[in-house]
Amino acid sequence: MLGHGLLEQIVLETQAAGLEYTVILNSAFTEFAYSSFLGFDIDDSTIEIVEGGNHKISSTSPRDIGQFLPYVLLDPYSKNQHIRLASVTYTQLQSKAIAEKVFEKEFQVKNITLADIEVVERNAGNDYVALAQVNYKKLPFIHNRFVNFEGISDNW
Repeated sequence: MLGHGLLEQIVLETQAAGLEYTVILNSAFTEFAYSSFLGFDIDDSTIEIVEGGNHKISSTSPRDIGQFLPYVLLDPYSKNQHIRLASVTYTQLQSKAIAEKVFEKEFQVKNITLADIEVVERNAGNDYVALAQVNYKKLPFIHNRFVNFEGISDNW
């Protein structure tokens, strides 16, 4: 994953060279949806819910990226654009309900706040795993500007 500054530099150099480009920005990988990164503890049957759990988060499966990449790249709209991709959009509470059906057990909620997450972030130092977990938990509060694939394939 490229940092925002490096990506911006590459785009500027590409433009200066007169080349066309398309930047594909995917949301968090769906495979992490039921992991400790998003607050799930399957063995313990608990989930950390951030700020009530009603904020939406998007995720993308690598398979969907592979499926839709040709369509995105062939679409004239994508020329010299940043395209954000997402497979599904859901809330943490919806994710909890799905997990309860899939794992056939009830998950207990541990409510946490953004302030709790920021304490972890301040104390993480160079612990990149902890920082990645912080970033995943903050995702619903950062942005939700992704093209959602649900129902879009018929239009491409």
